[in-house]
Amino acid sequence: VELGTVVLDGSLEEAAWSTAPRLGPFVNNATGGDDLPSCDGGSPMPLQATHARLLWDEKALLIAFEVDDRDVWYHPTPGERTPAEVDEGIHVMVDDGGDEVTFYEFTVNAANRVSDRFQFIPSAPVDYNPWGRRIGLPLWDAEHLETAVSVAGEAEEATTRYLPPVTQDLGYTVEMAIPWEEFRTTTVPSS
Repeated sequence: VELGTVVLDGSLEEAAWSTAPRLGPFVNNATGGDDLPSCDGGSPMPLQATHARLLWDEKALLIAFEVDDRDVWYHPTPGERTPAEVDEGIHVMVDDGGDEVTFYEFTVNAANRVSDRFQFIPSAPVDYNPWGRRIGLPLWDAEHLETAVSVAGEAEEATTRYLPPVTQDLGYTVEMAIPWEEFRTTTVPSS
């Protein structure tokens, strides 16, 4: 797929996206799914449907999310690249080595606020925390990460966490381009 034909604008109108299989709907497995009804006798039912599409070439990984959401909201935070963990949004975790020890985490909310982290889960002999918490590297930054969000409705600024919806929304779409270079963990000697 020639990714140069994809414009990051929160719309999946380009032909390249129509060739990418639609994955999902994803389910909430953060609590083991015990609090959610089953949709097929085995998998926990998503609260609202979320689907993803993936594209890639030699330069970057492109991910698109289609999120059904009747109440799109976010907390007002200054700047473009600020933590979005307290808002609803999409979270992408990439474990490029499959070791479940180090991974990259990207969060994008409905206001297109981004949080990016390189995470490390310590274990013996590094086991600095017996509770297995993650250690984020605060100076790591995915400098060339690009994102775009399009809301079908109106994303509302939340002043408290649980506000009743002011408008009835349909959802939002997130597009992100992560250059492969962002996953480099070694340095290349200059010639």
